[in-house]
Amino acid sequence: MSSYPILSKADSVIMEIIWGKAEVSSKDVLIQVKTTLGWTRQTVKTYLNRLLDKKMIGVNVVSPRVHYYYPLVSKEDYATEMTSTYLKKYFNDLSHMMAGLIKREDVSSEELDNLEQIIKDYRKNNIGR
Repeated sequence: MSSYPILSKADSVIMEIIWGKAEVSSKDVLIQVKTTLGWTRQTVKTYLNRLLDKKMIGVNVVSPRVHYYYPLVSKEDYATEMTSTYLKKYFNDLSHMMAGLIKREDVSSEELDNLEQIIKDYRKNNIGR
């Protein structure tokens, strides 16, 4: 089981904005989602509070009307944990998952070379563990 919560699509929209900056005001979040998604200030506030409750973000309160939000979890850590959870839930092991992805996706020779290099580097750095 993951130590992080599964994010809804709406939560993910907010997290992408926060992950994109070290710190972002609620006003800046609203500006980014108002035109594309039509969200109101209250909707943004609701999702920010949900992410606070989920301990995905923290907040610096400058004044009653000015709040700055920052990630408590990096995007990389979150993605790695979610991938690991998915792997354990749906596949027997990593090799089965990779084989399935390679068979279904249009994988370039460059991507395969990159995967081979990742495996070589991992073996080199993790021998004896």
